[in-house]
Amino acid sequence: QRSAGDAVASTLPAADALAFRRTARRQTHPEAFRSQEKVDAAVTRVLALPDLSMARVEAVSKLADDFRTRSDALAERSIERTDKSDSAMSGVLQGGPGEDPQQMMRKMQTLQRADRSRGDAAYDREELNARTLRRLRALLTPEQAAAAKLD
Repeated sequence: QRSAGDAVASTLPAADALAFRRTARRQTHPEAFRSQEKVDAAVTRVLALPDLSMARVEAVSKLADDFRTRSDALAERSIERTDKSDSAMSGVLQGGPGEDPQQMMRKMQTLQRADRSRGDAAYDREELNARTLRRLRALLTPEQAAAAKLD
């Protein structure tokens, strides 16, 4: 699937290829992108405010672009770490009652490391979301933040 997607993306202009890849990854791994939805919705509400100056529109757009770039990178890292965790779990489940206890212990340690790494990636995504929402709120007047439901 990934190679087919890359083949399609290679025929598109750069911005369209990026959007295509993001959409494809979002469909195949919605769990990695779900945490972005709150920030994306907040940005949409802010940009819909009627009294937003051009300077603020530009600042919000720049913040949103930066967020998506960073968030997409974190989502990719999360997908990679989830795949490693799933693989480690599969290794544990393949062992049978006759498996060497030392081998099983190594598999369990690998699984624990993979799960910690996956948890770290989720934490990093949530931290980016919170930081972006704080920065978004700081770009607005208190009235605008309230109107956009950023409180």
